[in-house]
Amino acid sequence: MAWRVQLCTGSSARHHQVNHVGYFYRLLGGWLTLTSLISDAAVTGSLPAKQRIPSTLISIHTMTASQEVLLITRPFSDDLIDRLRHAYPDLTVHSYPDAAPGQHSKEIPAEVWKETTVLLTLFTFPEPSQAPNLKWIQLYSAGANQIAHRPICTGTTIKITTASGVHGPQIGEWVLMTTLAHYHLFPHSIALKNESRWPEPPERMTMLRTTREVYKRTMGIAGYGSIGRNTARLAAAFGVRVLALTGSGKKSADTGYVPPGTGDPEGDIPEKWYSADQLNEFLSECDIVVLAVPLTEKTKHMISTKELEAMKSDALLVNVARGDVVDQDALINALKEKTIGGAALDVTQPEPLPSDSELYKLDNVILTPHVSGASNAYDERVVDITVENLRRLKDGKEVVNLFSREKGY
Repeated sequence: MAWRVQLCTGSSARHHQVNHVGYFYRLLGGWLTLTSLISDAAVTGSLPAKQRIPSTLISIHTMTASQEVLLITRPFSDDLIDRLRHAYPDLTVHSYPDAAPGQHSKEIPAEVWKETTVLLTLFTFPEPSQAPNLKWIQLYSAGANQIAHRPICTGTTIKITTASGVHGPQIGEWVLMTTLAHYHLFPHSIALKNESRWPEPPERMTMLRTTREVYKRTMGIAGYGSIGRNTARLAAAFGVRVLALTGSGKKSADTGYVPPGTGDPEGDIPEKWYSADQLNEFLSECDIVVLAVPLTEKTKHMISTKELEAMKSDALLVNVARGDVVDQDALINALKEKTIGGAALDVTQPEPLPSDSELYKLDNVILTPHVSGASNAYDERVVDITVENLRRLKDGKEVVNLFSREKGY
């Protein structure tokens, strides 16, 4: 049997599995410090009484259903893993970081899969038979399309939660950054710098006359989740008028994870809400269209030729959702023919984008390689969500950011 021994060292408590023969322990200032592993025999009492460890100095618990076993397949820092252990001293943590999607530096043992009750992962999923005790999967991503069609999702009722909310600050900044860059002709200025060239008076005059400001422009945000809400918050600070498009078209509150001081928790910022069947009307109102919807069967190619034709001729299309939300061939044609003013794309179809794609060559496109969600605070926020959901799991409450199998997000 696996035993858990709680060791009091200083002001904190650490837990370790005890299965092997150990050697000595000593007392320091009245606190128990263990210098090596303790044998089962010393704990269970098969040794003579004088050699046993005093029961008043240690607390021993058998592994019960209330003690969770967390398997992490992301390369988290030791500090973040220690934070999880500190928040939940009874939590057993296994870390098997993946070197690449679905690949690990060392194989996850079958016995680890078997005892795991909570999985924190991006691309690594077991078959249902491998993880009979698994009851909750915390995704490292806000999207869930990588798990939606896997047996662990389609063939079980295991709770799945997303990292929705972790991207709000940085992707909101990316949207405003690229929008401002487009409006203030930054790509052209950067090109001039790379050419070590100051523009001749006619060229410079054209720049002066065509530079615009976002103040009093209209930004339409399709998908008013955590990313859309924080984008709205930042845009409103620039005096931008905000519209929102959702499936229902009704004002709603954000019930998921929200980093403090971000987003639009109550949904107060949009001047008007549109439903999905009002898409073209919504598009015709916008100077800037931001796509922040999940990729589902309903949202695939939601922007194609007719929708692009419904947009203003100088409109900017910003995609931070998924590449397949947009019909890319139709978008390239619209950009070449100046049907719309430009595009800021962090996602494409496919990824990586082939080197012969025309998107690289179009001067009205700002393109980044799916990095808008990157942040040095990303892992910390994922741990925030995990700690909160562990607390809710322990208290028998519903978890935050619960994935809906029916909706697909």
